[in-house]
Amino acid sequence: LAMGLYEREVRFYTDIAPALDGPVAPCFHAAYDPDTGAFDLLLADATPATVGDEIHGATVEQAMLALTQLGQVHGPMLNNPALAG
Repeated sequence: LAMGLYEREVRFYTDIAPALDGPVAPCFHAAYDPDTGAFDLLLADATPATVGDEIHGATVEQAMLALTQLGQVHGPMLNNPALAG
């Protein structure tokens, strides 16, 4: 709670994700209570995304796809003054 991770995740889905054209699961509901730290997120199915293998790692193709999609999410927000602070 001290790092505000849940608050940041809720803010990502409510404030940032709607402006992205990248591979982000649609959010139906997101809420955070700063007094208790309670939060909830209701996201759509992330298909066709799959969980990776943490033991064996990714193939070169999977890593390239991940970096491409990461760029689709981060690129549009690069140097966006609305994110300052």
